[in-house]
Amino acid sequence: MFACLLHHRDTTRLIESSCIIKMCIFVIALLVFLFATFSYRRKISMEKFV
Repeated sequence: MFACLLHHRDTTRLIESSCIIKMCIFVIALLVFLFATFSYRRKISMEKFV
C-alpha cells in the first residue's frame, strides 16, 4: 500500500494518482468502519442501561 508512495518517482502520474485514490478509499473505509463500530458499541451500552 505504502510502496506506491515510496516509488512514486519511478512511476507515471497516472499510476501515482491511482495510488492516491486507493489511499483515499482506504482511509475513508477505515473511518466508516470506526464510526460504525463506535455507534454499534454506543447502541449496546444504551440498551444495557434501559
